[in-house]
Amino acid sequence: YVRLELLEGVMHYHLGDFDNARAKLSAAQSKCKQLEVDDEALVQLMAMGFSGSEAKRGLRFCAGDLTNAAEFIFKSKRMQQVCVVHYSKPLCGVPSMTWHLLTDIGHLPTQEASERRERMQRLRHEQKRYSIAHSDI
Repeated sequence: YVRLELLEGVMHYHLGDFDNARAKLSAAQSKCKQLEVDDEALVQLMAMGFSGSEAKRGLRFCAGDLTNAAEFIFKSKRMQQVCVVHYSKPLCGVPSMTWHLLTDIGHLPTQEASERRERMQRLRHEQKRYSIAHSDI
């Protein structure tokens, strides 16, 4: 969400809404700090055989908790194997009939993802409105 917050902050700045711009940019900075991972935990997960990107993703998803991150990575790998074995498709193209599998494993899209999609649509609408309003300049 860092990029979304940054983009919203820039948009509010250019619209002259400096209070909202400041709030969005502060939120982006806060979220950026949350993405940082502990180097020691990263090394420990990599020593368990996980790749660097898997370890970072797990630590970020689990707020730096090493045990939960390892469990998350195992579940993610299992889910990917199940989808590939049963449906011969990677996760990025999961067909609708796999929702029962994903429910069993505990990986369904969240309300937060839906809200993010709606925010992106509103932002695109605002960008179009801004570009139309300033096209006369």
